[in-house]
Amino acid sequence: MTTRPRARDLGIKIGRIKPGRYNAITDVAGVRVGHTTIVEGSGKLIPGKGPIRTGVTAILPHGGDLFLEKVTGTVHRINGFGEVTNS
Repeated sequence: MTTRPRARDLGIKIGRIKPGRYNAITDVAGVRVGHTTIVEGSGKLIPGKGPIRTGVTAILPHGGDLFLEKVTGTVHRINGFGEVTNS
């Protein structure tokens, strides 16, 4: 499988801060990331039956109590319809 080059590999630099060792969100001290994927079945997709290809990623921004030590976040709408898809 051929992998696509990352923007930085092509000389495109975003922002002014030098990236961390792995150029990843986990380079930020205290950030933890978890991911799991479910793959079940094979063949043609039959809605409601399968096969299943899904996953989830969780990003914990710090090691403290996320309820008591809130993290500011934001969502921007750019399509003008006010949808919450992917929010």
